[in-house]
Amino acid sequence: MEYRLGRSQLKDDVVYGPRAPGIPHPIQRADTPIMGLDDSPSADSLFDGRYELGAQIGSGGMSRVHAARDTRTGREIALKILDVPDHQLRWAIERFVRGARIATQVRHTNVVSILDHGASPSGAVYIALERLSGRDLGELLAERRLSWRWTRHMMAEICAGMNAIHEAGFVHCDLKPNNCFFVETSARVEILDFGLATVAARRPPSALLLGTPAYMAPERIRGEALDRRADVYAAGVMLYEMLTGERPFDGEQPTVVFDQHLHTPPPTIDVDATRFPTPPAVNEVIIRALAKRRDDRFADMDALWTALERLEPSTIATGRTRGISQPQSVSLAEAPTLRIHDQA
Repeated sequence: MEYRLGRSQLKDDVVYGPRAPGIPHPIQRADTPIMGLDDSPSADSLFDGRYELGAQIGSGGMSRVHAARDTRTGREIALKILDVPDHQLRWAIERFVRGARIATQVRHTNVVSILDHGASPSGAVYIALERLSGRDLGELLAERRLSWRWTRHMMAEICAGMNAIHEAGFVHCDLKPNNCFFVETSARVEILDFGLATVAARRPPSALLLGTPAYMAPERIRGEALDRRADVYAAGVMLYEMLTGERPFDGEQPTVVFDQHLHTPPPTIDVDATRFPTPPAVNEVIIRALAKRRDDRFADMDALWTALERLEPSTIATGRTRGISQPQSVSLAEAPTLRIHDQA
């Protein structure tokens, strides 16, 4: 299966909150003209004079993804092209380009590689990235819960990639299953989409509250400056979700979810009720990762992974006995008795 995004999450992922007095709405139409999208790049010509466009292989809330070939290198890539209404264009370009620039500063096995970014002569803004084979974790979780051994492996991969992002000085701010891509041939997970990323210790670069409510740390909801512990919180949500198939905090309205993040104690897993054997001590990890006060959480992803590594070992050898700075991917071929398709 080629690199692809799930269905558009725009309705669920973009939450418009109050903006500070005097700050213009970032998606209002600009007074000065800005170049628009090329609505239908031709497969018969080179995109931006360099890329041969193939079929569209995915779409998201603000972009579409095409299979492509870089004619300069001969490499098969994925080309992510900004695709938003005109009235959102200026705001979307700023977010799109900022995310690309941040991503290029992080080089790691568990972070998607950004190869190029720019704008075509017609004004189409794009990002060229490595073409991956597999699907995102959100699609996997929509079909099944994961066993403890696979949850542990996925968390090792995610923690490794997120640790590299944090060491580069950034907070991802949008860590969730749909932004974690499972590469099926190597059982590797790569972190995607830096559109909401920010420099650590700064407030998010928007007067709006943007992101997916189910994964937002309390300090994000309060509009405070963020550090790596905001991403630790999101990882705790994902840990719970992988094992149970449900999110710890959920509701029909974002305000309901926000209130739960701020005030409701995190739920625990009834390990005896799960289909797959799960170490009871995983609840201690979840509760600490989802602590309301950031000072009560794990200090970073390395500490979170260390806590998980100490639990009952997985039958998948992750190769992380000395931390997560240099992860080693695990091939399914090396563990033929294991399948990601564990059914709940």
